[in-house]
Amino acid sequence: MIDSAESLDQLRDELEERLAIKAHGTPRWNERRERFLAGLTNALNSIVVTAPVQRNVHEALKRSLLSTKRPTKISRPSLSA
Repeated sequence: MIDSAESLDQLRDELEERLAIKAHGTPRWNERRERFLAGLTNALNSIVVTAPVQRNVHEALKRSLLSTKRPTKISRPSLSA
């Protein structure tokens, strides 16, 4: 989970190892991690969740789309000359 310091530390260590990079020092990491965690709740609460499309609306739109689609015929030039 990204909402705990321990999990973020594990993620940092894993990324550093897999990407073969030298990460910034621990004090800098700790400061940024704490700032991230402090703002996480507000960031998550600011996400507007919309309900999924209702099944009947989805089916009606799907039928409408399928009825307007027409097969396209690809014309190929004749090779006989």
